[in-house]
Amino acid sequence: MKNVIRLLTLTAIAATVALPAFAQNTQSQTPATSTQTPAATTAAAPNKDCVPIYERFVKDRKDNQQVAFEAGKEYLQKCSNEEAQYVNYVKKFVDSYEKGSRQIELGKSIEAKKYAEAYAVGKQIMADNPEDVRTAISLA
Repeated sequence: MKNVIRLLTLTAIAATVALPAFAQNTQSQTPATSTQTPAATTAAAPNKDCVPIYERFVKDRKDNQQVAFEAGKEYLQKCSNEEAQYVNYVKKFVDSYEKGSRQIELGKSIEAKKYAEAYAVGKQIMADNPEDVRTAISLA
């Protein structure tokens, strides 16, 4: 009986390890077919006004985030119909920057004893992240 249980256990472990490896091999052996339409393969020419705005955004996103934030907002306003990859990247940065700046603004408002402003900012933060204990304690 011990041997049967050992055999079943080893078989289950081997199947667990081998199954994902087999699945990866089968996917790589399927022939590659092109399912793209001709319209998808030809990229649309970028708007000439959008390129310098995006370049300014990329240049300043690490060193001067305030300038990058302004450039990102401008890019989203003027170039929202550009390639989705760039728009999503800029939108993600702008959203993250806004959320982070709210936290800083909350701290400054509490420090300056402007409690009405602090409560308004805290309400926005709690709407984004209701489980933010730090903000909840700051508002209490």
